[in-house]
Amino acid sequence: MGTIVTGDWLIPLIEHLMQFAHDELFPSKYAKEIDGIAESTGLSVADLAMMNIYYELSRFCTSIVAEASNGQVFHARNLDFGQLFVWDIEKKSWHLTEALKKITVNLNFVKNGKVIFKGTTFAGHLGIITGMKMDQFTLSMNAKVKPDISNVIKWLLGGYNGTDIHFAMWAEREVMEVANSYQEAKEYLSDIVQLAGCYYILGGKNHNEGVIIVRNETDVLDYVEMNTESGQWYVLQTNYDPDQKPLFIDDRRTPGHNCMKTLGQGNVSASGIYEVLSSKTTLNKTTVHTVIMSIATGLYETFIQNCPDPCWFL
Repeated sequence: MGTIVTGDWLIPLIEHLMQFAHDELFPSKYAKEIDGIAESTGLSVADLAMMNIYYELSRFCTSIVAEASNGQVFHARNLDFGQLFVWDIEKKSWHLTEALKKITVNLNFVKNGKVIFKGTTFAGHLGIITGMKMDQFTLSMNAKVKPDISNVIKWLLGGYNGTDIHFAMWAEREVMEVANSYQEAKEYLSDIVQLAGCYYILGGKNHNEGVIIVRNETDVLDYVEMNTESGQWYVLQTNYDPDQKPLFIDDRRTPGHNCMKTLGQGNVSASGIYEVLSSKTTLNKTTVHTVIMSIATGLYETFIQNCPDPCWFL
């Protein structure tokens, strides 16, 4: 089988660890899916296992849920990935960012001939990055700027044996399968034990259904709720806790808020939110794609992004 792991001294160690994770630690459901993908594509089980673990640790994103004046709720996100992974001189972009654009996929999850939910992910990953449960809720997940790699090491060493622990991107898929309402999704994402802390950004179809769930591995640290009556007609999340100041070289929060205030609630729409996420520096050289979705309109679209110069490199 082919491999995408490079570095002669790393290959034996990484492939051994990833094969072990697949054989001993992954839930059988996901291990079997990886087996099927490996058989179909020729990629190694170890590479696919690594792909599913690695995305837990490094993503830079901006997610927005906003309620328009007419009550329609829109949810959108930028997926930023690939910073500092080899600069492509010809394309003036990060090599990994450009590679991920080519494997971004929209999926329909079908049961009994009916689409139950839609999701956006990377080919080969078993979870979803962004998703919409038809007529119920929308969801995106942002990683924390400082992932806790020690938890992954502990997991690989068997430190969570007997614990029903979740990868965040797998949990996004799982909540789509089991939750049948915005409230059920909120409770599920609040209660699970997971490998790394993250931010779940959840949207609904009803008035004020928008929340940021700030998570560590075991608990909810904070809820940031949409409340139009108090002027909070949108929520916006990047990769920092709400009370944490972003790094000055990675401040997508401030321009995001400025653009939303300029847009105004009266102009909230799919195109309006898209313009916000396409504004620099929220849009940057690591932006892979933008997803726009709305339960009210049935909209679910993904756009591969490009940030023409001058454009911020992170």
